[in-house]
Amino acid sequence: MQPKRILFTLGMHRSGTSLLASWLQDCGLFIGENLLPAAIGNKKGHFEDVRFLNLHQRVLGELSPIKRWYQPTVDFTQVARQLIQDNNRRHNQWSWKDPRTCLLLPAWESLLPDAKAIIIFRHYAQVTDSLIRRLQEINRTRKNRLIAAWNRWTRRYESAAFADECLLRWITYNEHILDYVARKATGDYVVVEVSSLVRHDRAIYQRLVADMGFVLTFRPLTGVFDGQMIRTDVENQLPCSPHLLRKADAIYQQLQALELATLTGGANSRLRTLDV
Repeated sequence: MQPKRILFTLGMHRSGTSLLASWLQDCGLFIGENLLPAAIGNKKGHFEDVRFLNLHQRVLGELSPIKRWYQPTVDFTQVARQLIQDNNRRHNQWSWKDPRTCLLLPAWESLLPDAKAIIIFRHYAQVTDSLIRRLQEINRTRKNRLIAAWNRWTRRYESAAFADECLLRWITYNEHILDYVARKATGDYVVVEVSSLVRHDRAIYQRLVADMGFVLTFRPLTGVFDGQMIRTDVENQLPCSPHLLRKADAIYQQLQALELATLTGGANSRLRTLDV
């Protein structure tokens, strides 16, 4: 029986995961049939398999605090195994994209120990700004006008506390990614910053095919890329707590080092998580 090739598509919200997933799909990798449609902030679609999304939302809770660690329940394990079996029965290679996967990596690893990973990251200031702008846009179109008016009156999305909340989310997701990387050999993953994704599409493709064994057809990423969808400027210059900024910057530097290591071989073959 031909071994199954499974790819974790990992990255924080607003970091280019939808763009990455759409490109993988364009290159011939199965990422799901029933995908989450377009919405505010993702006008071309989320490229998220709703079966995995629903499982993650049920486990983590959309409104619950971010959990640093998650112990898989029987319910999670049963549903996750069924999703794996369904995809394996119909596909020799596949992936799914949902940023929440980052928070559940140990649980997924226990079920898919041989899976590979593609990791995308984006500067923390850009992600924080993008989260704030998206929530401001959602608030402008909110059906519950009372809540919308309250958010505007309290300037909720313009507060330093909310900026800290967004930055902490970026830190938490990427800490999970670094913990995952620390458990793996370089050949098990590839890391790329969203700003260099177009420039490195061929190198990423080569890693996936030559090193990880995926059977794909190279398609230039420019075929699915819209430069206006990912901004590099920062509109909301909100003061975040200095200790969070220092921590985020240290994590960002390590992610950049991982990109160098996995795409050019310019760093150690195995990197450990920094004390940040």
